[in-house]
Amino acid sequence: MRANQAVSGQIIASLEVLAERVGDPFELIYRELFALDPRYSELFFLDPNGDVRGEMLSQAFDILMKADANDGAAKILVKANRFAHDGYGVSPEEFDRFFSVIRDVTKTVLADGWTPDMSERWEEVLQQLTD
Repeated sequence: MRANQAVSGQIIASLEVLAERVGDPFELIYRELFALDPRYSELFFLDPNGDVRGEMLSQAFDILMKADANDGAAKILVKANRFAHDGYGVSPEEFDRFFSVIRDVTKTVLADGWTPDMSERWEEVLQQLTD
């Protein structure tokens, strides 16, 4: 069995626990993102009610779950979204950072519930998505 088959589903499992523990992680994730670089918050000046950020987070979760299920569409979605974000002055590296923020928040919330398999799978998927 290949390594990624052994830990497949770990991202989905970690996101489920995240939701169980905090409900909607919207505030935690965006607080962490904006703490990395306050310039990111300026990109959402036309999003006072959070609809755009909510849709962006929903799409990121969808991409992560597709990647965790070894769905090749995840990589295509990342490429398309990188291209779209370029128009806002967001580099591919900055775009990819959002996935790492989601992982970091999830790991923090799960604390002792964060497993080596989760860590391994998140690293695999983030590497695949950001190559």
